[in-house]
Amino acid sequence: MGHFKRERKKAQLMLPALLMFAVFYVYPLGKLLADSFYSFNIFDLTRENFAGLENYRKVLSDSSFYKAAWNTIRYILCTISVEFIIGFFVALTLNRGFCGSGIIRTLFLVPLMLAPIVSGLIWKFMLSSQFGIFNHILYKLGAISSPEQILWLSDEKFAFYACCLSHIWLVTPFFIITLLAGLKGIDQTLYEAARIDGAGSRQSFFAITIPELKPVITVALLLKILDAARSFDAIWVLTEGGPASATETLSVYLYKTHMRFHKTGDASAMAVLFIVILLGIAACFTRQLMPDEEGFH
Repeated sequence: MGHFKRERKKAQLMLPALLMFAVFYVYPLGKLLADSFYSFNIFDLTRENFAGLENYRKVLSDSSFYKAAWNTIRYILCTISVEFIIGFFVALTLNRGFCGSGIIRTLFLVPLMLAPIVSGLIWKFMLSSQFGIFNHILYKLGAISSPEQILWLSDEKFAFYACCLSHIWLVTPFFIITLLAGLKGIDQTLYEAARIDGAGSRQSFFAITIPELKPVITVALLLKILDAARSFDAIWVLTEGGPASATETLSVYLYKTHMRFHKTGDASAMAVLFIVILLGIAACFTRQLMPDEEGFH
């Protein structure tokens, strides 16, 4: 009887969380999936007819969808690679310890406290061709002939990398702090044993540091790849996907499809495909965290 009461108490404690999960996750996801199979009235956004897979066919035959997907892939590769490399080397440096390293670690937390939309606004002002500090510094250094010479947010050649720069500044501290925590958690006796066996610093790095950090690296990369793939706030504030779709990622294109062009069915189908892609990425990384099944035989 006492066991039954305890189990009932556990269920009662979990009920609010389950209700929140159902209301804010299960229901929206179910409605999104259902909407992807219907055509909608463009004026009042009400369902008109069952369209079957027609919305998916239109999305998969849309060249703009593939361009947005390619921009998303480029955005992920550009931002995450730079963020990880910088974060890893800074974390290694901070792990050695030096005068003022504690203050520097604290300063790295500042960008993490900002919302992406705030970061976007900061970089929009700094990259402005009229009063931005970037062009002003380049002009003072003699790199450009006029403070208005480089249109960071209006030129296709620069707009994409301007968006990447904003994301790199915002997310690199996450890699620094996460990897530094992983380095602090490595058992130092492993390095002592390696030194006794005659291993050098390079051998210890590849035989101890990298393998011990693998779970931390995998989780950090997974979280931030998914975060970069879903990036919207900063890109929208900086360029709204322009100029000429140069910075239009899947999130931005999905938003425009639904909110500007009122193509609810197409946007729903696109969102479902986007979710499937993200789940595939997550599954690939999750497998890296699972124990080797051969080890159990």
